[in-house]
Amino acid sequence: GHFSIYRPIGWLMFSLGYHCILHNIVTATTGTTMTYSLIQVRTEADKVGVITLNRPKQLNALNPQLMIELGQALKAFEADPRIGCMVITGSEKSFAAGADISEFGETRNDAAAAASYEQLNGQAFAAIRGASKPVIARIQGFCIGGGLAIALACDLRVADPSAVLALPPARLGLAYPLD
Repeated sequence: GHFSIYRPIGWLMFSLGYHCILHNIVTATTGTTMTYSLIQVRTEADKVGVITLNRPKQLNALNPQLMIELGQALKAFEADPRIGCMVITGSEKSFAAGADISEFGETRNDAAAAASYEQLNGQAFAAIRGASKPVIARIQGFCIGGGLAIALACDLRVADPSAVLALPPARLGLAYPLD
């Protein structure tokens, strides 16, 4: 379970001189604790920013609010000079189970809504790919569709043996944008 996934990350942090001591992330500019509703953030050893997707009942299915928060947290860690790398993770059961299709009626009900949804997702993926600090995906359980896209946007992926990677839209002849 946990040991197999934490060991590579722990080794990486140890090799970079970091020790795993958990506490809340404090922004460099305001000194206030960042809070979000669909993700959890923390730092380890004042050097590693950890973002945990936190929609356990939906297996961390991605929705617009989660993607906004993911982008915001990445930008906050990016701006913090103490942070040397970032880790995106989910739960033991699911890294991210893809887009929350229960919200497609709202997010994709017409061309304008679909374009807005895609732009929002693109901004979150751009925050991952454009980060000047390494971004690591720590994958356990389901990593499907948009969850796999998040993992692929990261610089490094560390997958537990429980990881299930899939891209269901490919079966329908659909593709993700190249940007």
